[in-house]
Amino acid sequence: MRSERALPWKQSDAAKHTAKADSPKKATIWAKVANRVLAESGDEGRAVRVANAVVDGKAKRERNAARRKMSMKGEMRDRLKAHREGTEHYGGMDPELDMAD
Repeated sequence: MRSERALPWKQSDAAKHTAKADSPKKATIWAKVANRVLAESGDEGRAVRVANAVVDGKAKRERNAARRKMSMKGEMRDRLKAHREGTEHYGGMDPELDMAD
């Protein structure tokens, strides 16, 4: 059990427990969370699980942000293309509709 060891978890220990800690910043976060939970609970398994969950959540948020950014770029590209081709629609309405009828 880790509590027998005097040294707390280090940034380099993160890679042994999760592949999601793929950057120095995530590995540092992992170590801080794991050490804090271990200090509060004394449960090494819980400390690792919580740290993994925190780092995994951060990785998911970063992936989702990248997807949103790419999606927005694609949407803007599509709108620009439609504008250039004169096929853009506003508000979901067909510009060919005659609203006077």
